This record gives sequence, structure tokens and C-alpha cells, in this order.
Amino acid sequence: MSFFSNTLFCIFVSCYILCCSSDNRDELKVKLVQYKNINIQLDTSTAPYTTCAQLLPNPGQKSEKLYTLNENTNSIQVYDLLTNNKVEDIQLSIDGPYGIGEICSFFY
Repeated sequence: MSFFSNTLFCIFVSCYILCCSSDNRDELKVKLVQYKNINIQLDTSTAPYTTCAQLLPNPGQKSEKLYTLNENTNSIQVYDLLTNNKVEDIQLSIDGPYGIGEICSFFY
């Protein structure tokens, strides 16, 4: 019985080592391509950096909108890329009956 359990253990360890080697992993190669430059008019309420930004098509118009997270003001700022101006500032309440707390990310 001991010989059988030792043999089974050795086979298990050998299979584990062979299956988990890094040579068997496929590597994903990603290349970033510059799409276009965007120049946007910023105001004093715009955060100097953002942790979350999304570029979405504007339904019914031939433009795109850029949504950025402003953690300083707890808001989402919307920029129209046809006019390169801020068109909306969606203020989100931290406290109160409609409060959602401090936002750290969003997904549209």
C-alpha cells in the first residue's frame, strides 16, 4: 500500500510540474496605436488627471463624447469632441437620500 501511495504521489507531482511550466503559456502581444490627438478646452473644475475615461459615440450626431471621472468634485464630466468643449457636469451626491458615496470608477 505504501508503494502505491508513493508512486501515485510522484505521478501527481510530476504532472503538476509539467502542466504548470511557463513554457506552455500563450503570451498576448498588445500594440498600442495612436488613433488621433484630442485638444479639449479645460476649466478650473477639471481634475489634472483621471483614473477613468470612456469614449462613446453620440447617438443621432456625428460626434463622440468623452466621459471623465473627476474624483475631486465627485462628478463625471462630459466633453463633446466635435466642439472640444465640456457640455455637461454630472454631479453625484455623496450623502443624503440619493447619495452614492465617493465614486472611484464608472462604466457606461
